[in-house]
Amino acid sequence: MKIQRFWDKVNKNGPNGCWEWTASTRKPGYGAFKFGDKVYDAHRFVWNVILKRPVPSDKIVCHKCDNRRCVNPDHLYLGTYQENVRDMQSRGRDNYASGERIGVSKLNEEKVREIREKYKTKKYSYRELGVLYKVDKSSIRDIIIGKTWKGIR
Repeated sequence: MKIQRFWDKVNKNGPNGCWEWTASTRKPGYGAFKFGDKVYDAHRFVWNVILKRPVPSDKIVCHKCDNRRCVNPDHLYLGTYQENVRDMQSRGRDNYASGERIGVSKLNEEKVREIREKYKTKKYSYRELGVLYKVDKSSIRDIIIGKTWKGIR
């Protein structure tokens, strides 16, 4: 199969030197390319097929440029999932739904404030607050230590 079919779907004049995938994407926004019987993420196709570089089982193909559509080999590197998450957080890209924006959340800002106030009295454990608010004690711990519901005081 011809690799040219892949390059026909790439705009090499993207912002910041990115080579942007212009065809179909998967749900999180990564380019999708069918080659033979396999559908690849476009950036991973560049790494595996075009550059002929294997991806060890403990690594993923990451973007230096934060552009999920980018397939420029100079913008790609191997990293662990944890390294990619840290990179995402350091650049402020971890804007996933949290708090009340999560449709199935059992808590709201008012309840989080109550939980924190009750915990300050030293009369309640994580487990007891979990039972009271019908959530797991680990959720209570995460609220108390500021891992979740960060902006609520």
